[in-house]
Amino acid sequence: MKVNGTTAIGLKPRNQQIDAMKFLLILSIFIFHFETAAGNFYPFANTFQVEAFFAISGFWALSKLKKPFLSSTLNSFKNYFMPWLIWVVIYTLYYTFSLSLGIRMMSDTFVKYFSAVRGTGIWGMWFTPLFFIITVFYTFISKIFAKLFKVSDKILALIMFLFSFSIFFICQYVVRIPADLFFSIHLMPTYLLYFALGTFLYNWTCIFDCGKKASPAKKIIYPVISVASVLYLGIGYFQKTDILWGWTSDFLGGKLTFIPQILIVLAALFSFNFMAKYISCDFTSKIGRKTLGLCHGEAFIKSVITLAASLVGLQLKAKTPIEVIIMSFSALILGGFIIVPAVNKFTDRLLMKNKS
Repeated sequence: MKVNGTTAIGLKPRNQQIDAMKFLLILSIFIFHFETAAGNFYPFANTFQVEAFFAISGFWALSKLKKPFLSSTLNSFKNYFMPWLIWVVIYTLYYTFSLSLGIRMMSDTFVKYFSAVRGTGIWGMWFTPLFFIITVFYTFISKIFAKLFKVSDKILALIMFLFSFSIFFICQYVVRIPADLFFSIHLMPTYLLYFALGTFLYNWTCIFDCGKKASPAKKIIYPVISVASVLYLGIGYFQKTDILWGWTSDFLGGKLTFIPQILIVLAALFSFNFMAKYISCDFTSKIGRKTLGLCHGEAFIKSVITLAASLVGLQLKAKTPIEVIIMSFSALILGGFIIVPAVNKFTDRLLMKNKS
């Protein structure tokens, strides 16, 4: 398994295979947002995408405990929140001028995008503020538990998973959070659970960690689970997700549907990890590292491609799954190697200027 570079906090080598998993997930999101033109993939991918992203993001969560909390939080703010805020401004200006909106409408548009309520703004723009909040919250609580219990990372990951599950259960079945709050905060208990699940998997299994060696038994069990997961999701795709969701609504009387949902996400993680072994390379790693920026810029990137094509007399309208895949790949290349790096560079310069 290849490693390349360092993590954002510089504590351990990057795992190219995990970057390749993120590449597969961001590609699935780009395809999914073409909706019915994506064929069966449109309902299929919605069963695991965001949950799997949060789980993968939780893999290295405990490594942040090695840094002071304030330093870690400021680093997360710089890497996650600031680029997102730049994209909020870009979208506000883009739609204000392209739709000839007035100043009043521009301010309303900015507030709408900044509020980041899922389903009311731009694709993927609700994700980052919530991700930032969950990252900071998880780090803060895990630091407290680490000082209280002085246990290994494995036990701490288990404690944090049980703690996150408790919050999820209470908010799901006891106290409901209003769905119209800023930054989609009502979704925090759900995605905190998957974030903690990722941390737990990374510390309790060796399949996602390139630094751990598997026992002989696990060398047999993990491939079997991975192949079974690929087959399960494959059948789910061709069955239009009936096999994925058909049994969840009636699970234990429809009261504990989060249990089969977690199993679906686990199947997705094992499947993408299995496939990532065969596509892990510099290309998929470079795209995989920019998943947040690509989530932010997806709508803008696709608009740029359509506009550029129209300038040379081409009308790009993806109507079939093959056309959708080609356009999604094109958007990832344009966004991952040109647009997102340019926005990140601008953000870095802006932060450096403010520092000086």
